[in-house]
Amino acid sequence: MLKKKVLPKDVYGSWIMLLQGTRDELNGYLWRQLKHEPDASREQIGPAARAHTTEYTPSGRVPIYYIAVVQGKSRDRFDLLAALGHECLHVVLSVLEFRGVKITTDNDEPVTYYFEWLFRLCAREVW
Repeated sequence: MLKKKVLPKDVYGSWIMLLQGTRDELNGYLWRQLKHEPDASREQIGPAARAHTTEYTPSGRVPIYYIAVVQGKSRDRFDLLAALGHECLHVVLSVLEFRGVKITTDNDEPVTYYFEWLFRLCAREVW
């Protein structure tokens, strides 16, 4: 059964939704959400993916991020959490880029704190 959770707004005002379900449920939901987008048909969660991130930016608005976790793809929870961390980092970098935060080795704290916050929220739901 598809699970959907809108995460609390972050300090950057981002909209992030965590999805959990089978590959077919996740692809179906994302297709319905993005069907008006020209590239939506190409946005599919492939057979090898354990997790996936999709970004949608409505005209003139803040992007919406979908983090999709494929249930049953891996029986190893650490493997699944690694995939979740991978997708969370995609979202973190995209949000910070959208907000104009420059990331360098001298300015990496925004990435690390934001990643910790986002990963903790998502991991609690998935774990």
